Amino acid sequence: MDEVASGGVDLTWRLPVQRDVTLSAGASYMDNDRNAWSREFRYFAGDGPGGGAEMPFYFPYQRPDYLFSDYNLSQGWLRLEETTGTGGQAAYDATLKVLGTYAQVEGEITPNLRGTLGVRYEDATQAVHPYDIYTGNRVASSVAPLENDYFLPALTLTWNIAENRQIRFGASQTIARPQFRELSPQLYTDPDKDRQMYGNPYLIDSELTNLDARYEWFFGSGEYFTAGLFYKQIDSPIEAIMFTGGGDTLWQTFVNAPEATVYGAEFEFKKYFDVGIAADWWDGSRLYLATNYTWSQSEVNADASDTVALDGGTGHLQPARSLILDGSDMQGQSEHIANLQFGIENTEKDLQATLIANYVSERISARGNNLRQDLMEEPGLTLDLVLNKTMRFGDTPVTLGFAARNILDTGYDEYIEGGGGQKIHVLRYDPGVSYSFSISTEF
Repeated sequence: MDEVASGGVDLTWRLPVQRDVTLSAGASYMDNDRNAWSREFRYFAGDGPGGGAEMPFYFPYQRPDYLFSDYNLSQGWLRLEETTGTGGQAAYDATLKVLGTYAQVEGEITPNLRGTLGVRYEDATQAVHPYDIYTGNRVASSVAPLENDYFLPALTLTWNIAENRQIRFGASQTIARPQFRELSPQLYTDPDKDRQMYGNPYLIDSELTNLDARYEWFFGSGEYFTAGLFYKQIDSPIEAIMFTGGGDTLWQTFVNAPEATVYGAEFEFKKYFDVGIAADWWDGSRLYLATNYTWSQSEVNADASDTVALDGGTGHLQPARSLILDGSDMQGQSEHIANLQFGIENTEKDLQATLIANYVSERISARGNNLRQDLMEEPGLTLDLVLNKTMRFGDTPVTLGFAARNILDTGYDEYIEGGGGQKIHVLRYDPGVSYSFSISTEF
């Protein structure tokens, strides 16, 4: 259960000078508290207690409705027992408090050049407190809360090279905090991958330096073409790491890699087409095509002197290169990501129908422990259909929505790359095609 309280104030003053210059300042506060707990139960098979009847030989081969029958349970051949962990493995309280302030100046430098310069200050405290689910007592821990403050500057320059074209340059520093579930030692199961997960209380914030340049051409109303370059340097990025437990069970946790860089290019395009169909049902309708593509390269850097903290009860430090191959791709980063949308839009009738194709290339799903081979996944190509129609009853709009997801029935495949390009499949399943219908309104 999460409880979130937040508030903020912003002030803007347009300076009484010849050029268009605006000063802005503000403050915000956010308090997020979470209580999470889980209970775990398992069935055990065996002979009945106290010298009861011996379990028959056919017991394991029964149909499920017979296997879980009252008779089998009454004989003690099948028992339901709680296996919930103690010592903070099943419950925790967590808190994140963030106080932020900012100041910004935005305005015209020359008739064709505008700039925005600002800085944000953040003071944050984040903590996870495991407790014993049976007694409610907090579990003693040597891990201190994450208490950090940052000055995060940002600069943007926009150069209008023509009436409908501009070049934009940006530079900023940002942060990424670990999620509560990534910090908590609570055990939980990922239902999609049927994998045991637990957090690492020794994670720290990731700090990012971002640079980008973008060309933007707005050649019509709602129509555009953009092309951009980007570069990111990330200190202490959080990555998922996998290892094998008893009985070949896969476990997954998280670590801070020493450093990573990501760079690449991205393109976006949108265009409307007037087909010219002379029919009442088509009046006001037009086709549109929208697409975007991102190419990126990533690299994780782990020097010989770098260490990582992995939760083993003590948060012991170990060489980063024992877990992370220097120069490898970032976990979760694909080289190619593409999106194509083709649809019909009618603003007069508040109708939109869109066919959406998405493609994501191969990426690391989780790192292999002790430099074993990484788990890979290739999301591949998916196709969705989304329909939205808004009707008005007086002044009240009611929107009907329909969506069909994964129309191509693309399956999930997590694997290890073997010799000769062969794949050793770790997890494969068909998520299937899903359909949804929605009704929404505003008042």
